[in-house]
Amino acid sequence: MVILAGFFVAIAAFASTIVSHSIENPAVARLLSGMVFPIGIAMVMVTRAELFTGNALILISILSRENTVKRLLRNWFFVYTGNFVGALLLAAGNVFSGHLDYSSLAVSSINIAVGKIELGFGSAIILGIFCNLLV
Repeated sequence: MVILAGFFVAIAAFASTIVSHSIENPAVARLLSGMVFPIGIAMVMVTRAELFTGNALILISILSRENTVKRLLRNWFFVYTGNFVGALLLAAGNVFSGHLDYSSLAVSSINIAVGKIELGFGSAIILGIFCNLLV
C-alpha cells in the first residue's frame, strides 16, 4: 500500500498540471489545480495507503515513549521508499506513454520542476512544513 500512496499523490500532481497547464489566468489555473490535487489525498485515505507525511507524526509516539527510534526510522525508510517508487512508476508511465509529448504540458511540467529546484533550502523546508500541515 505504500507504493500506491506515492502513485496516488503523483497522479493528483500530474492531473493538476494537466488541468491548469493551458489556462492563461494564473489565479484560475491555481484554483483549478488546487481543486484537483486533493483527490490524490482522498484516494490515499480511501485505500488506507500509507503516505510518508502522515507517518512523520509517529515522532509523537517517540516523545511519549510509546515507540522506539529504531522502529520509527524503519517505518520511515520503508514508507518513504515505497512512496518514492510509486511516484517513479507514474513518472515512467507518463514518459513512456507519450503524455509529455504535448509541448505545452511538457513545458509546464518542466517549469514547475525548475521552480521547485530553485527554492532556497529555508523556503523549501517552510513550504514543506505548510504542505504537511494541510495533509
